Amino acid sequence: GDIYFKRSADNGTSFSSTQNLSNNPGNSTAAQIAVYQDNVYVVWEDATTGNGDLYFKKSVDNGTSFGDIENLSNNTSFSGSFHMAISGSNVYVVWTDNATGNGDIYFKRSADNGTSFSNIENLSNDNGISYGARIVISGNNVYVVWNDGSTGKGDIYFKRSADNGTSFSST
Repeated sequence: GDIYFKRSADNGTSFSSTQNLSNNPGNSTAAQIAVYQDNVYVVWEDATTGNGDLYFKKSVDNGTSFGDIENLSNNTSFSGSFHMAISGSNVYVVWTDNATGNGDIYFKRSADNGTSFSNIENLSNDNGISYGARIVISGNNVYVVWNDGSTGKGDIYFKRSADNGTSFSST
């Protein structure tokens, strides 16, 4: 299971040759792609490390070529069920991660078109199982929602950042 990519420069009339973006021994699944201007961003779940991590790759030339793979989650627990959003030069990724043992919502952002990423931030950080995170952007505002089992009822939780994901409000 690898992640493959083809591009069309003529509105889908023809396509380039196939590029293998993951090209590793682990099973790569659930790819998501986003585009802003000449930048193409791809995130996927990957089992190469044996526990499931989130991998990222970007192109700065409309998908003609791609840079190196970056492991966004890079820990010894399962990371998956991710969602990516793009706004200008900002790339945002949220996902469910079992690093704390109960499933929390983690967040990472890049403010330089995916060249470098911030440290991982645990947005949910509670005793319940958190999953299904979604992220949307409007101007400088970053909105994240997810399902959470802390109360035993499967509630919806929300956090907002008014500074492009640098800091977040209370849950």
